[in-house]
Amino acid sequence: MDDSSWRSVNVPHDFMVEGNFSASNDISQGFLPFGSAWYRKDFSLPPSAKGQAIYLEFDGVMISSQVWLNGRFLGNHSSGYTPFRFRINGSDLNWGGKNLLAVRADASKSADAWQIAWYYDGGGIYRHVWLTVAPPVHIAPWGVYAPAVVTAATINHAAS
Repeated sequence: MDDSSWRSVNVPHDFMVEGNFSASNDISQGFLPFGSAWYRKDFSLPPSAKGQAIYLEFDGVMISSQVWLNGRFLGNHSSGYTPFRFRINGSDLNWGGKNLLAVRADASKSADAWQIAWYYDGGGIYRHVWLTVAPPVHIAPWGVYAPAVVTAATINHAAS
């Protein structure tokens, strides 16, 4: 891919709607072509973030994603409907310089995956992306869980 094919987009973004409608494309995706796209973003962090807990959080990438930071593979996520995050190590960052985040969003048609679909999924980073900096001692994201427990005392109290 040459540099002329790169362009600036705002996230949230759905790259599939930029395709050409064709009767030869799958009806389940509104006659738009399946495919994949790359997203790149460079950023820098202030020196005050050094030593802090840093998370890269994605609210939604359709449908299968792979994430790199400064050329290092952070991981992948295979559901376009659920959020996911990566904890970033301080050694993964260029302190005092630019950092490059690269995300591949793959909405390619896979075998039998879409045969019964009747809805438009789209493709791309279709929800917000957050870079969160927290103190070293903090409650982990999604880290509080309070299960509901029903006991005889709870039932007796509610009845009175």
